[in-house]
Amino acid sequence: MIVSENKKSRLHEFEDILKKAHNSIEKECKSNSYYFLNRTASQFESDVYDFLCQAAKKTVFENTIQLISGHKFPDIVVKELYGVEVKTTKQNHWKSTGNSVLETTRVENVSNIFIYFAKLSDPIGFKYKPYHECLYDIAVTHSPRYLIDMDIERNNTIFTKLEIEYDDLRALANPVKPFVDYYRKNTKPGEEPWWMEDSNNVLKPTIRIFSNLEKEEKKSLKVEAMALFPEIFGNDSTKYQRVAGWLASRYGIVDSSLRDRFTAGGRENLVIANNSYPEIPRIFVNLYNNIDQVINNIECRSIDDLRYYWNFEALSEMDNKIDVWISLVKNYVGEIYSDGVKFVINIIGDYLGKRKTNYINDEYDKYGL
Repeated sequence: MIVSENKKSRLHEFEDILKKAHNSIEKECKSNSYYFLNRTASQFESDVYDFLCQAAKKTVFENTIQLISGHKFPDIVVKELYGVEVKTTKQNHWKSTGNSVLETTRVENVSNIFIYFAKLSDPIGFKYKPYHECLYDIAVTHSPRYLIDMDIERNNTIFTKLEIEYDDLRALANPVKPFVDYYRKNTKPGEEPWWMEDSNNVLKPTIRIFSNLEKEEKKSLKVEAMALFPEIFGNDSTKYQRVAGWLASRYGIVDSSLRDRFTAGGRENLVIANNSYPEIPRIFVNLYNNIDQVINNIECRSIDDLRYYWNFEALSEMDNKIDVWISLVKNYVGEIYSDGVKFVINIIGDYLGKRKTNYINDEYDKYGL
């Protein structure tokens, strides 16, 4: 890292010395390209430091620039004001992986950062531009990281796609959330980002097989699926696609027999508060046996989560979540069980007792419960 102690310099003055350093690097390369072709990333960072020091002579930055080792962002910093992140590639393109979206290693108070990019392959080239103007997407390693492309237009940056300014995004308490929201909106049904913003839900380092899970974890996952995916109570042949994507992305779990987790075991006869339900499909029996946990799971969910998983953008903080879940499930249950709606209303109302909402009471009257 390179730090300047001068805090009063204006941005255009810093850009002037950056431009001067850039011109010197290009001039040196013309006479000694072999030198640059054989430089490593860390060596080139030292080169940029040296050229900046030369460019800073007889300016307000003279004798104020330091080179400090360590994993900090950016590599070159004018303390509390400006910085330069140095990037190199040995490939014949202008792309690279940038820094973490979270920017946990960012030097405090640095507000204007530039990328200085060296393409150390034949033909050699050097480019620089404001950091936020060359970030076109993200990739995920241990955390979401920006992707750099020095050739993109300003209106094609990732921030244009997100419809948020870079400085506004990095000021958020959770800067990853806008990315999750964006990719959720732009994925196909059954797909979703495997990197989620919930720090309490960290993926394990191995892919797990559902059949190998402990009994309680299997039960917990089935409860969660019944709460989040109303379509599994229907008859569509693709009704488990979203569940499969969710298990893989959220928990790193795959299952070749997902349908059987909800339907295996045959039909069953049940009586709920003197109402008889013969030959109930197994998925409804599973709901009956776990209704307390399903309801609790729904009630504890954030509105944003439910809007996404239920595909119901109109959901608001004022809505009763259980009422909305019932209304969504009603769209599917009649496809595989003629008394499905009545059954769902009955088991929920029986469990809630005096806590039944007006909506559920109206449904009770409608079905003579």
